[in-house]
Amino acid sequence: MEGSIGCWGKLIPPLRTAVDQERLWRALQEGSVTTMGTDHVPIDLAAKQCGGAQFGEIWTARLGIPNGMEHLLPVMLSAGLAAGRLDVEALVRLACANTAKVFGLYPRKGAVQAGSDADLVIVDPSIRGTIERGFYHGVAHEWSPFFGYPIHGLARLTMVRGTVVMEDRQLVDTCRRGRYLRRPLAGAATIHAPAQGLQ
Repeated sequence: MEGSIGCWGKLIPPLRTAVDQERLWRALQEGSVTTMGTDHVPIDLAAKQCGGAQFGEIWTARLGIPNGMEHLLPVMLSAGLAAGRLDVEALVRLACANTAKVFGLYPRKGAVQAGSDADLVIVDPSIRGTIERGFYHGVAHEWSPFFGYPIHGLARLTMVRGTVVMEDRQLVDTCRRGRYLRRPLAGAATIHAPAQGLQ
């Protein structure tokens, strides 16, 4: 995300400087940051800009960016794995296992083992491309501060509980597969677990 992006970059947490970004990468590598998440606000361009323009009134523009769940993995594959900041094991821990542990869903989620849900993503790290208007599938596909971002790796297949739902970036299953999962209340021991307990 280089150059000026105007109100498209209004989000929480805020965009960080290159220096801040490198410190955050070190925190991931050292284990002081143990999970990854993303801003995901499915609003279209008109709703984002609230009657203004991309370089219009920053104070009235809505917070958030769209499709965060769609570009999180490609960005982690590109800026993390391809750039040598993370190996594939660390990426899986950060994006899957540790997050499932924080939410009290491990090992049903975040693990590949007997008894776990077969939620799998198969990636091809050799794919090259760019995030642009044709990249997104969600309601807000016409705008993103990530437009122009170079991709080095992309998901080729996604499974939900053993069923293939996406293949070669095309939805191949339209069944509603969301399911409420009961989990324990988040107590102090879960929220403040030491980094070594999440690795």
